[in-house]
Amino acid sequence: MPSKRPRSRAIDPARLTVASLGLRAKLVPEEQDAELRALIERYEQLLCDWESLSHRALKALSGRSTRTDKRHAPHHP
Repeated sequence: MPSKRPRSRAIDPARLTVASLGLRAKLVPEEQDAELRALIERYEQLLCDWESLSHRALKALSGRSTRTDKRHAPHHP
């Protein structure tokens, strides 16, 4: 009988799990499982897109020159 490797998430207490969060889990039929899986994949894709757009926006903003009119210029006595 092959021995199973221990699950890394179960070993690392810093990682959140369904059990550690006290969430309820329920079994669903296979067709709902496929739908949930597709929704999760879509969510993950949207999250990646959001992170990419945020990075691009911050990069574009960091390349802009700053305004230096009298109201925003440092005042030295």
